[in-house]
Amino acid sequence: MNTETDSELITRYMTNQDQQAMRILVGRHYDVLYRRFRRELKNEADAEDCAQKVWVQVARNLKNYKDEGKFPQFLSTIASNMIKEYWRNKTTREKVLVSDSEDNDYDRMPQMGDHRDPESTVLNNELVNHLVRELIPALPTEQRTAFLLRHESEYWEPGQRLDWNHLAELNGWDVSGTWKTFEVARLKFMKSVGTTAITEVEPEEWLVFLVWTQAQRASKEESFSWEYFSELLGVPVNTMKTRYRAAQKRLADSLNDYRAAI
Repeated sequence: MNTETDSELITRYMTNQDQQAMRILVGRHYDVLYRRFRRELKNEADAEDCAQKVWVQVARNLKNYKDEGKFPQFLSTIASNMIKEYWRNKTTREKVLVSDSEDNDYDRMPQMGDHRDPESTVLNNELVNHLVRELIPALPTEQRTAFLLRHESEYWEPGQRLDWNHLAELNGWDVSGTWKTFEVARLKFMKSVGTTAITEVEPEEWLVFLVWTQAQRASKEESFSWEYFSELLGVPVNTMKTRYRAAQKRLADSLNDYRAAI
């Protein structure tokens, strides 16, 4: 059993990037963090994920740690921030389920239950996870583009912008692949400035480029426009709207089927 203090292990790691020292720290504190995540997130898989990711944050922030024998409090602060971020992202993702007021001819997306009810919370989490991780990534690229553009423009709030992890998840990709796709589209776009439609850009490249750049716009007042995106993509406005409505109906039907099955 290692008898070094947390402070001694941190010094070893910071001085020599001693990975063994970090492994000992992880082993010493992992279980406590995992139990907290499991208790507060109500989801075992997400608790395991956060209990691992917290150590990435630890490594990045150790340079700001002032050694006063309070490493558990340092860990607790990082964990608290991760938990807040987790629930903020959950709320953001659930806004995908809000239907568009224009689309009265199509089924409404199912409404979420009361978060104060533990049973409803578990069901909500399962529905949102299925929607985000299975149904949206399975949409045809054209429908997925229209759907994500609409929702990134209208339903995500300033200060809660899309990040690479979320964008990758919504498309069933890994983060590095998403970033590379964006870079390919950006480079093609730079070479084609001045053209009405950039035919060299593939649909998947357009998707990640347009959704990311729209989600990162400086102000929510820079409103969404079907006309703007239809011109960029070189398709009629009605085609963009049709793709969006088809995606919405497909998601609603699939989610209702999944809800009935659980």
